[in-house]
Amino acid sequence: ARLAVSDGAAIVRDVKGELSAARTQLRREGRRARAALKAEVSTLRRELAERQRRSVRQLLEASQVVLCTNTGAADRALSCLPPEHAFDLVVIDEAAQALEA
Repeated sequence: ARLAVSDGAAIVRDVKGELSAARTQLRREGRRARAALKAEVSTLRRELAERQRRSVRQLLEASQVVLCTNTGAADRALSCLPPEHAFDLVVIDEAAQALEA
């Protein structure tokens, strides 16, 4: 919920809008313009992914408590946090579910 209202989320929404507009334009354009538009779409995709990672990382670094599922705990965003942002305690509810996988 905090991520959805962060400054980073607004930027991500803007980039998604630009990406959508570029894709729409790509469908309408002829062959000559397509190469430039494909390059723009590729650049926007990379920018979108980087901004999403940065927003999540900033939110996690500012958080004292993070709730997630066992699967979510293995997410790359959590494992990429610097050591100074490691959590002191991990509580696993329904630990038996970890054995079911």
